[in-house]
Amino acid sequence: MGLRDAIKSLKGDGGGAAGGEVDISSLPSEGADAETFAPLQNGTYVGGPDAGGPHYLRFHATGKVYLASGPATAADARPLLGPTNSDPWVGQYTAAGRFSLVRRFERPIVCTVLTTDDSGFVARVTSTAIGAGSSEGRFDFQVDPE
Repeated sequence: MGLRDAIKSLKGDGGGAAGGEVDISSLPSEGADAETFAPLQNGTYVGGPDAGGPHYLRFHATGKVYLASGPATAADARPLLGPTNSDPWVGQYTAAGRFSLVRRFERPIVCTVLTTDDSGFVARVTSTAIGAGSSEGRFDFQVDPE
């Protein structure tokens, strides 16, 4: 069931077209999903919401994504962004640009890619921790040095 079908079922017989049908084409869109999200895997995405300093994301061909926060540079963060990290923030990413990052004994962080371009993407980052919130941030791609 898609978003439009869900809205359609909620509207019911509220005076729409014949037979209780509602023309959902006139409903406002929530914005397009990044349906073809294909992150680069030969570097690190740097940026994100400003709280707590820089954030780093690294996407792997296996479909996994790793997050690190705190290091001053992408080079310092690189050892934390892979399977060799013993306590990583890790999750699976989708082609729709959605991923949840979890860490042992921590609440998940949910990311939704809103827009993409040649140099990176903008994502909504939502922390599910009590008292935390949601914010948008830009992640710019930096290629790994050879």
